[in-house]
Amino acid sequence: MVKEQTPRCVRLRNCSTTSHNVSTTSSPRPEDSDPEVTKELEEMGFENPEQLSDEYRLEELVSITIAKLSPSDLKPMGHQFDDMVYKCTWRGVDCKANYTQGKYWTSFWHYRFGNCFVFNPSIGWNRNTRSRLHIYRTGPLNGLQLQLNIQQEEYIDQITKRAGAMIQVFPFGQMPFPEERGTLVAPGFSTDIGLEKMDIKRVDPHNNGSCVTDEASINTENIFKQKFNTSYSKTACVLSCLAYHQMHECKCMEYRFPTDSVCDTLNSTIVECLAKVKFKLSRNELGCSTACGPACREEAYRLTSSFAVWPSQRYQNSIIDNLFDGIFNYSRSWFRDNYLEVNIFFKELNYFIEESVAYELVNFLSDIGGQLGLWVGVSVMTGAEVVELALLIFFKVFCRKPRKVTVNSEGDPEPNVLSNSQLQLESIDNYKYAP
Repeated sequence: MVKEQTPRCVRLRNCSTTSHNVSTTSSPRPEDSDPEVTKELEEMGFENPEQLSDEYRLEELVSITIAKLSPSDLKPMGHQFDDMVYKCTWRGVDCKANYTQGKYWTSFWHYRFGNCFVFNPSIGWNRNTRSRLHIYRTGPLNGLQLQLNIQQEEYIDQITKRAGAMIQVFPFGQMPFPEERGTLVAPGFSTDIGLEKMDIKRVDPHNNGSCVTDEASINTENIFKQKFNTSYSKTACVLSCLAYHQMHECKCMEYRFPTDSVCDTLNSTIVECLAKVKFKLSRNELGCSTACGPACREEAYRLTSSFAVWPSQRYQNSIIDNLFDGIFNYSRSWFRDNYLEVNIFFKELNYFIEESVAYELVNFLSDIGGQLGLWVGVSVMTGAEVVELALLIFFKVFCRKPRKVTVNSEGDPEPNVLSNSQLQLESIDNYKYAP
C-alpha cells in the first residue's frame, strides 16, 4: 500500500479581539514614478483611501493596528484551541489531548483569521523538525474528524460578516495561504472533504530555470521561510518578491506580511505607491513571475465537498449533556449557530503526473534523417530514370546500326527480303532467270 501524508490546516474565519490604542505612522513618501503608470492606475479604477466606506476603513484600521502588536500579545486575542476544538480524532485516535506537547498540532497568527492551528506540521512548538503522518486507507474513518465551536459570541461587531471556519489542505512543510486557497465550512452542518493527491514531476531540459529544483538558486529571499521555516512554493516566492519590492519602493510592507514596518493603508501616498508596485507585478516588470517558477517536484490536492445537517436531534442531546451536564438549557438553534463537524479524508489514493520532453534531440535527428531519405531519395531515383531514358533515346536515334546487304554473283546487290518489303518487290521485277 502506498503511504500517504495528509497535512491540514484548520483556520478560524474570525478572531476575537479587544481594542487597543496604537498609533499608526505613515511611511516616507516614495519617489515619483512614471506618469504613464499613474494614468493606467487611474484607468484601472484606483481609489483614494479618503473615498473608502466607513466599514472598509474600520477593517483596515483594525488590521493595521493588530499587525503592529507582538505575537505574544496577539495569541490571547484569538480563539483558543481548547475552546474551539470540541473533538478531534485521527484514524480513530484522540488528537486533542496533549495539545501543548505538539504531537499533532501547532499554531501561528494570521492577519485575517487570527490564531491558525496546523495539523501534522513540519515544525513543532520548539522549532524542531517533525516527521509527517501517513494514511494507508481511504474513507472518512481513516482521516481527520473535527467538531468545532466557532464561538459567535466572541465575534466583533461591524467587522465579522460571516460565521464559520476556514480549512486549507496544503503540502507538508509549505506555507499555507487560507485566504486565497481555503475552504469555508459553516456551522450547523457536517462537511465531508474528500481529497485526491497529485504528485507532479516537471522537467527542465535546457537548465534555464523553467522549474525550481533548489530554492537557493532563486534571487528572491523567502520571507515566510525566514519567519516560519517553510519550504519553497511558487505562491510564497511571488509574495516574498512583492513584499521586498514594497519595502524597497515604499519603505514598508502590507500588514499581511510578517514585518515590523507596516504600511499605513489609509494614507493616500502609501496606497498609491503600493498600487504601483502591484501594477508592475501584474505586468511582470518586477521579474517575480520569471524568478519564481513552479517546483520541479510538487504536491497538489484536489478537493470535493458534500454537506449534511448536523447534528441530528438525538445526537445533539447527547452532546449537550456531555458539555454542560444538564445545567444549562441551550436551544437547538444556539447549538447549530456555533458548532460544526468536518471530516477530511482521502477518497482515492494518490496518482503521479510526470512531465517529459515531448521532442528530444534523438527525435529531431530521426525526423531529419527520414525527411532527407524521402525527398533526396526521390530526387536521385527520378534523375537516374530521366538520364536513363535520355540515353536510350539518344542511342536509338543517332547510333542505329547500318542495314546488312548481300551481293550476287553478277555484282548487283541482293536485297534482304526480310528487312524491307518494298525492296523485295523491286527485286522481283529485276530478277533474272537462267535459260
